[in-house]
This record gives sequence, C-alpha cells and structure tokens, in this order.
Amino acid sequence: MPLPPGTRLGRYEILALIGTGGMGEVYRSLDPRMERTVAIKVSAEQFSERFDQEVRAVAALNHPNICQIYDVGQNYLVMELIEGETPVGPLPLEKVLEYARQIADALSAAHEKGVVHRDLKPENIKVLPNGRVKVLDFGLAKITGKGSGAWSTAGRGISPSDAATMGPLNSTQAGVAIGTPRYMSPEQARGLVVDKRSDIWAFGVVIYELLTGTLLWPGDSIADVLAEVLTAQPNLTRVPVQVRRLLAVCLEKNPEKRLHDICDYRLLLADEAVETANARVVERGWRGWRRWLPWALTAVLLVTLAAMAVGRFRSRPVGAEVVRFDIPEPGTANCIFFLSPDGKTLAYTARGEDGITRLWVRALDTVEARMVPGTEDVGGVIWSPDGRQLAYSVDGKLKRVDLSGGPPLELTTQATASDEAERPAIVPGIRGGSWNKQGTIVFGSANVLYKVADSGGEAVLLTSLDATKQEQYHARPLFLPGGRHFLYVRASDVKEDGGLYVGSIDAKPGEQSRERVLDVQIGVGLANAGGVEYMLYLRNQVLFAQEFDLKALRLKGEPLPVAENVGDNGVAAGYFTVSENGILAYRENDEKNSQLTFLDRSGLAVKTIGEVGEFNTMALSPDGTAVAAERVDSMTRNSDLWVFRAGGGSMRLTFDASRQTSPVWSADGKHVVFNSDRGGQHGVYEKATSGAGGEQLLFQSKQTMTPSTWTSDSKYLLGYNTLGAGHLWMLELGSQTPVPLFTSQFNEVGARLSYDNRWIAYRSNESGRFEIYVRQFDEGAAGGPAANGSEWTVSRGGGDGVRWRRDGNELYYMAPDGTLMAAEVVKSSDGLEIKTPKALFRAPVYSRFWDATADGQGFLFPVPVGGTVPKPFRIVLNWTAGLKR
Repeated sequence: MPLPPGTRLGRYEILALIGTGGMGEVYRSLDPRMERTVAIKVSAEQFSERFDQEVRAVAALNHPNICQIYDVGQNYLVMELIEGETPVGPLPLEKVLEYARQIADALSAAHEKGVVHRDLKPENIKVLPNGRVKVLDFGLAKITGKGSGAWSTAGRGISPSDAATMGPLNSTQAGVAIGTPRYMSPEQARGLVVDKRSDIWAFGVVIYELLTGTLLWPGDSIADVLAEVLTAQPNLTRVPVQVRRLLAVCLEKNPEKRLHDICDYRLLLADEAVETANARVVERGWRGWRRWLPWALTAVLLVTLAAMAVGRFRSRPVGAEVVRFDIPEPGTANCIFFLSPDGKTLAYTARGEDGITRLWVRALDTVEARMVPGTEDVGGVIWSPDGRQLAYSVDGKLKRVDLSGGPPLELTTQATASDEAERPAIVPGIRGGSWNKQGTIVFGSANVLYKVADSGGEAVLLTSLDATKQEQYHARPLFLPGGRHFLYVRASDVKEDGGLYVGSIDAKPGEQSRERVLDVQIGVGLANAGGVEYMLYLRNQVLFAQEFDLKALRLKGEPLPVAENVGDNGVAAGYFTVSENGILAYRENDEKNSQLTFLDRSGLAVKTIGEVGEFNTMALSPDGTAVAAERVDSMTRNSDLWVFRAGGGSMRLTFDASRQTSPVWSADGKHVVFNSDRGGQHGVYEKATSGAGGEQLLFQSKQTMTPSTWTSDSKYLLGYNTLGAGHLWMLELGSQTPVPLFTSQFNEVGARLSYDNRWIAYRSNESGRFEIYVRQFDEGAAGGPAANGSEWTVSRGGGDGVRWRRDGNELYYMAPDGTLMAAEVVKSSDGLEIKTPKALFRAPVYSRFWDATADGQGFLFPVPVGGTVPKPFRIVLNWTAGLKR
C-alpha cells in the first residue's frame, strides 16, 4: 500500500509517489538534515545483511555520472533524486558519443571498485537538462537479485511481467539469470557468474539503440530475445561506419574476445569519431585517457591542461564548463591544505617517513611539489595576500617565510591583553588564520583568537571565551574584503550558540559581535565568481555555496550543493579551500577500513580480532579477552559500540542514530560506560556488556563529558570536559553531578588510573605543548577523592594518550611522530621516579585510538586493511557553472 505524504521513514519525510515497480514504490522525499530532496525506493521485503553490505559498496561510488546512494534502511534505499530524460534514439553521432563517454566514465569508476551494474539499459540512464548523464541503480541487479527494471515500466514489445528483470530476491549465484533480457550478455543469459564484460556488452546494445532508434534484439518474447542473444550475430549495417568496430568488439559472444576495459572504447573508434569524442575532453576530464596513455604522458597533459585552465579562468564566461583535475595527495591523512589567493599554488602539510610534518607547496602548472625548509613539526598555514609568503606555526611560535628564498622570520613574542587573567599561553599549532592587505594576521591559538603585525611583534588577544555560552574554542578566522572584519568559528556545546560569527580587529576581546551568521561550527571560504560573492561551507560532508551580502554581513538566497563526501579533520576544519578568484580544491573522505590487530612490543602483528570496519575509540576488557570499540557507519557517519571477543564472535552493543563513543570497562568486565550526544544533549551512559537491558543514563551536560577511567571498586568514574581548556572531573556513581578532580589554568585531558587506584596519568599543555604527567590519586582526601601533591613528567618532547601496566611499573604513550613509547616507573616512599622513555615501535597508523594489554606485552591498533590510499586533491575551475539552482 503506497505511503501517504507526510509519512516518515527514519528522518526522511515522504512528499509524493513517483512510481511503482516489481520491488515496491519510489517516492520523492525530503531529507531535513541535508536540506535536500531525495528519492526513496521502498521494498516490500526487508533487506538482508548481505544486501546491507553490498549496497554500501555501491554507495561508495561517488562519481558525477552515477546516481548516488545516500542511505539504506531496513527495507528502503535513499538515493539522489534524478530529474532528467531517458535518451531515446535515433540521435546524432556526436550526441551519442558524448553520452557514451559519460556512461563509460561511470562504468569505469564502478569497475575500479569491483562493482558491476548487471542491468545497464536506456531506462537506467537519465540525461539532465545541462547535458550530464546519470547512470541509475548501479549494482542493484547484483545486490537485490532483481535488476532495476523492477522499478521501471515494461520493456518495448514485451509485457510488463515478462520485462521485469529475472531472478529471485537476493540471488546472485551462478545458475540464476539476473538482468533485463534485451541487454543481457550471453553468459548472463545462461546464468553464469558475470564480471565487468557483461556491462560492456550492455553498453554496446545501448549505443546501438541510441544511434538507430531500433532494438538490437527485436524478439517478441523472452524466449525469442534470449535465443537471439545466445545465437544471432548483431547486424551493424544501420550504425555509422565510425563506430562499427567498437560495437562489434563490445558485442562479441565470447567474453574473452570482448573489450576488456570500458575506458578503452575510444581506441576502437574510427579517426573522425575519435576527434568528435575528444572535442570536449579539456572541460570534462581525463578518466579514460589515463588508462591507455603512459603515466608520464598523462602527467605532461595534466600539467599543460591545468596551466591553460588556470590561466584562462578569469576570462571564462560564467556559463563555461566546469573543469576538474586531481593532484595525488602526498600520503598523509588529515593534512592541512590551502590555495594561494590567486589560486595558482597549493600549500599543504605532510608527515614524512620519519614521522615529521613539514610544509610543501605545489604550483598547479607543475608536476612536482617542493618542501619549504625549516618547517619541521609545522602547524597551521596562512597565505600572504600576494601569494608570495606563508605564515606557519612551529614550536609555539608564528613564523613567516618568503617562498622565493631566505630564512624564516619569527613574528610572535609575548601575548598581551588588557587583563592579565585574559592572557592564556599560545600553544603549538594554530586553528586557522588569515592575512589582510594592511599587514595584520589573525590566528587561532589556545582556544581564542590573536592578531599580530606581519612584520612581527606582540600577539594581541582579540577574543575571549564566554563561559555562559559553554564555548569550547574560537578558530578559523577569515578576513572579509576591506581587512577590518573577519569571519570565525565560536565552537560551543550549546547548539544554539555555536556557529560562524563576524569579528573586528578593532574590538576588545569581550566586545566582539554576538550576531550569528551561520550555525555551522566549521571554517568557511569566500570567493567571488561572476561578480557574486559566495560563502562555501561544509554541512554533514556536503560542501554548499551560498551568496553572501558583504554590506549586510548575512547570507541570502538558497544554499546550493557543490560537492559531496567532503572530509574534515574533526576540529573545525573542512577538507576544502577556495581562492579569492574562485578556484576550488577539496578532498573526499579517505577510506578507513581497518582490522583491530594486536602487536607485540616490537610492532609485529600477532593476532586480529573482530571484523573489518572503520573504528575510532576502543578499550580492552580488564582480562584482555574482549574489545569494546566504536564502529563508524560509512554512510551516516554516526557510530555505535560493538563488543568483539578474542575467541571469535561479535555483538552490537548500542543502537541509536547518534554517536556512541569512548567506552570504559568496569573492573569486573560486566559493564561499560560511554558518551553519547543523543537528543542534542551530551550524556554518559552505562550498559551491560552482555547486551541485556537498556542503557542507564548516569548524567547529562551541555558540554562534552568524556569518560576515560573507572576505579577498581566501580565507585568513581573519571573523565574530562571540553569547556574552553579541558579539565578532569570525577563522578561518584549515583550522584549525577561530576566535580573537578583538581583546578588549573591549563588544559588536562585523557585521565588514566593505575590499577591500584593510587596514581593518575593524564595529558596537559602546561609546558606549552602537550606532555604526559602523573599525580597521586587520594581516595581518602578530605572532601572526597582528589589528585593531590607533586606532579611528575613522563614524556619528553610531547605525548598523546597514556596507559598503565597492571603492576604500575610502566607507562605507555604515543610520541608526536607516531612512535609508541614506554617509560619505567619506580615507586618509593618519596613518590615516583620516571625513567627516560624508550621507543618500542612506530605504530602502523598514527592514531589516538589504541590500547595496551594489562601485562604490557600486547598493543591493540586499528591497522588499515591493504593500506590506506589517500584521496587526491581535487581541483575545480569554474565550479559555479555546476551549481544546481
């Protein structure tokens, strides 16, 4: 029975019925979180686990010529709403070749990921008003066992029941024919296991129909059609001579003799057809070329075209074609990158094999990047207005370097403020910055913003945190034209208060405007294209562009999507950058599938546990036989907790459409506590590790309260908050009111109790960089347990994360270069002696998420499966031409 308008499926609202088919109905629907209209396909049957896994593989195909799958429910798919026309022949050769190029690009992208369509036909191809081709229902013939014909109307000359795609639901094994008869390859018609060559066969059939306007296999019944597919030779006399060789090779009955790679189709076109097919390659990209030209020639072509495109950008009319090309990413995930104001040069940070992060620059019209000397352990990056200099942070200082040569100049000295209490220390690394034409640099550090002259001097405080608004930090400033005002992020755990604001370099810290421009808590970009000022911002991994009124300092019009699956670093920085003249660069999310793996003290893999997935926070059970891990859903980016047993088996522990994170085991292994942002409120919950019963809410807060350690008697829970500078807290179970563990003016996070509850290790920035420290934990202190007495330094030169050995005689932490360190702890009546830390091994991936066994002989890490292949930098010229209004 069709769903009436207003019905909700998950977060989606049904708007109208679009059509019906063999599997169910298709609805126009609203996704309120993404602010877009989508298509939802509802099945009469509940999807299997296998369907769920395979549809996610298809959803990973993020390509401009493929209809995107956004989400999957128990019995429905959420997809890109495609409003275009099905191409119908006869069509001119030039138009068919243009459609063929885009279809081939879509198939090539899917085949590279191991996904085969299995039901390519005209009904699964749509042409948008701007000429872009979209291939629909990719891979669903394999996933469902029914081709997408079940969603569409009948084929020509065959009744609706006959035209429906053959094969039972969820059958993809050999011996079952899956697909639409007229477009099946011979091996597909026989029910054999098929590969990408079946798509190439269907490609040939589709191109024939578009050229001639007639069916290649005109049988009146399924039996007649299949007989022709299996035995008849295609009559190609009606197609232009320029494409006969191509179609003949695509339509070879024997798949061994058929074209093996769809991207090679151009090689089989006659010369005049090749010229037609290549006429617009500059505007459309090089996917097919890269497959058959040697790599060196591709690099030369890429540089030549990029130089031409960058040089022509300013003179191109607004209606010109979008130009895209990729620059390989240097091998470091989460790198920072920025385009120069003129869009000619990309600057980025990258961690080398030695674990040291350095600054690199690459002109877009060259094939090589060059390292900027003296930038070891570089932090943030800021371009000068003329694009000739860069400012960056190293060792807690802001420096400036001229790219034409010469030593760096130190810019910052002592931070100043009108009130001594408002003067936090500047810490290593900066959270974004901007440089105006008048010679002022604004940058984020120590959770607030500063300004400094580009000639050097005192760093003057510009903003101060508002504790009444639960603010965490200020970051990502961006100067507006004129150079007196800037946009910046005020991050808050109160949704109504966090967002993008306008600041002034002339205002005092406590007097900055509190009028919010946008509700996103992530940095933005500004670009002028065709005389229109656009703000680019990221929301739920979708990059939007919206007109920005520079006089009224507010957004106007509607947000328009620019790119999807755009990554971010989790701390107010999106993986995108735009030059002042509108050249865009962005990176998609890296594929992060990992296997939880135990390593020995030399770093050798000993054992894996659980399934492959994307993991964040994790914790080993006290007896080391199980892992509670936060597993991320690749589509929704929400996460749930799973328990993986060392002896085999796994269990999903939480079920909620939010993020469940930071699990901590009780000493008896029967419970875990964790953080969740359910209902817009941060809460700490408790759940039995057997899975029995529901979650018990321990307390809620408007700010993130992360649990990190639990006393052995399960009486006290310790953790840290994120209000401004983070501080450690303690909760007596049952009280629902956390209290500070101790007070300081610095930032303390990641508390870990020793197994005997006598010592607490944590991370603090009191020295100017984050180091690992230890204090005594006194359960019998007056007024309740507290961390008291002296403080011992553990790490040397920075540290992240800390774990205890069960006997308390050794501590482990991660050095900044990704090396796992071990420090011997000697106890005496006078306190502790921390020996010089020793390196154990370089971790297989730099991660804050790992754990150690109680005996210190094993270490659990999420090890990338098959190695992580970083996404390239994608450069886009004239991106406004692709905006869907």
